[in-house]
Amino acid sequence: MKYYLSLITLFVMLTNSIAYAITPSADKKAIPSKIVEYKQIGGISLNLHIFNPKVHQETDSRAAIVFFHGGGWSSGTPRQFYRQSKYLADRGMVAISAEYRLAQKHHSTPKESVKDGKSAMRWIRAHAKELGINPNMIAAGGGSAGGQIWLWTSAGCRLLATVFSVTQYYQGYTSHDRFFWRQRYRGKN
Repeated sequence: MKYYLSLITLFVMLTNSIAYAITPSADKKAIPSKIVEYKQIGGISLNLHIFNPKVHQETDSRAAIVFFHGGGWSSGTPRQFYRQSKYLADRGMVAISAEYRLAQKHHSTPKESVKDGKSAMRWIRAHAKELGINPNMIAAGGGSAGGQIWLWTSAGCRLLATVFSVTQYYQGYTSHDRFFWRQRYRGKN
């Protein structure tokens, strides 16, 4: 089982760069099976965009994957991972693309976005039976800010600055970008 989840995680990491090239209109055939609300906070409704396999029943106990979109904590949409979600659903997994609060739209910080990611994972585990998934076989992944959210939700990491620096270095950001992030979200110069 751990081997299977490791392969899924590797797949997600490899498709991370592909996800950035996908625009919201890139794959019009990728439509979620259903969209459900997992959290309501301060008048904001956050949803999970769920892609089920073709012959999926609530009595199933399938593996699942949760995607968190990128967008530098300030923009983005769950549609970023529709193509990957459809691909995996066509191969028998339940794939979920999660919404979280964004700086531009909801005036939030990365801390609130991470809280939303954790809430999404808790909600999915709590409703695993009605979703037809195995709560012990849930993988997660994401692009850019979404990649950092899944790190926090899956590993419980408490060192945001370290995670941010490592992931942004991998993605080719400069120290100036990290300075901008600290200044914008922490209020430091």
